[in-house]
Amino acid sequence: MSEQHTTTEPDPTLRPARLALYVGVICLVLGAFALFAGYNGAATNPIVEAQVPYVISGGLAGLALLLLGGIGVAASVILRVTGEIRRELHMTRDAFTQANRVASSVAAAIRPESIAATSSNGSVLVSSGGSSYHRADCRLVERAEAVSKLPRTDAASQGLHPCRICNP
Repeated sequence: MSEQHTTTEPDPTLRPARLALYVGVICLVLGAFALFAGYNGAATNPIVEAQVPYVISGGLAGLALLLLGGIGVAASVILRVTGEIRRELHMTRDAFTQANRVASSVAAAIRPESIAATSSNGSVLVSSGGSSYHRADCRLVERAEAVSKLPRTDAASQGLHPCRICNP
């Protein structure tokens, strides 16, 4: 029985997020250590004037490192989330592009050239639920989903009005 180990390469777009996380964690650890060292140095010396350098070097440096560490961890989270959002947007854009291609090919298959050719011989096009009839080259009919072909006299007898744009 052989085990196959598949190693996946880390996502290169997440490299800045990992770097910010590592730097943040290191700063947090160093800050905690500096605070402890400052406290320990100040606590072991009974003279107040001798405690001040420990408070300044350990306390302020520790707080600064803790602040930088927190900023690093927060930046890591922000970079990771924006990377995921960017990836999702690219996938959505690709899906919409593919859907547009499919819809265009379906529309071309539904509207064969024969409808356009036969509408010039006295027939007009009527969209379902429409109140007017159109020529085959009318831009309003091009956007309609369901189109039927009728003789012009039948369209007029059904109470449909000629389109004001194409004027059939």
